[in-house]
Amino acid sequence: MRLIVFTTLLPLSLLQFTLLLHIAEAEVYELCLGSTNYTAGSRYEENLNSLLQSLKADVPISRGFNATASGTSSPRVYGLAQCRGDTTTAKCRDCMYTSTTDAQQLCPNRKEAIFWYDDCLLRYSDSDFIGSITQNRLYLWNIYNATDPESFNKELAGLMRNLSSRAISDALLYASGNTVYDNFVTIHGLLQCTRDLDATECRRCLEGAIGDIPSCCDGRVGGRVLGGSCFLRYETYSFFTPSPPPPQATPNLPLPPPPSEDPRPAGKKILSVNMSLLDSLVIS
Repeated sequence: MRLIVFTTLLPLSLLQFTLLLHIAEAEVYELCLGSTNYTAGSRYEENLNSLLQSLKADVPISRGFNATASGTSSPRVYGLAQCRGDTTTAKCRDCMYTSTTDAQQLCPNRKEAIFWYDDCLLRYSDSDFIGSITQNRLYLWNIYNATDPESFNKELAGLMRNLSSRAISDALLYASGNTVYDNFVTIHGLLQCTRDLDATECRRCLEGAIGDIPSCCDGRVGGRVLGGSCFLRYETYSFFTPSPPPPQATPNLPLPPPPSEDPRPAGKKILSVNMSLLDSLVIS
């Protein structure tokens, strides 16, 4: 997939962008943020190293998510890491190892940064962002256009709305699925919020990301909106492990009727004997 990548710290209508694309052994996109740097050997660097080690160890064994802070007093470092909702534990562990190892090389001495890999997201800052939506986003889109952009955009919008509704009620705040465009092409989509958000904030974040699609990726056959609090991706090829279908509701079966009451007085037993059967047993 050939992509063009832009980043913005402002709404796309006020686009001021910097190309920050880094291709390594593992595909990664990063935003190096913050107005100040930390110095080598400082307390901040010590706390950051401790945070990254904690996230690397805890995320794979914590259902793919952890948000925490390092340092008992200033300068504290706040961090969050999350693996994609369809990622296996082994892939999550590999992604966390790669992301936490490469972070300080990709954004050297920066106090705030966000890193997106295919299988995980890593974020840290000197400000407490946990539970809040960040407006920092990065955009990628395929260079090719759909043959019928209007129909494509309509199907894509419907798919994203459907996935958003599913994601906010999912334990991992994740959903994936597909829809058919023009009877020949299948659009595959995926989106997820970071799990420090509640359902209401997740919906707000996804609505903002979906709302950016017409500005960044209009009519394109593939695109991504990567945010520090939520992200989405769509392609015309499958790129994720399909989500299991939602469980079907169990039909409400009528309860069995209660046992009929015996009208005979309690304590009395009636013995009924078939005499013809008794005769056949006695006479040999």
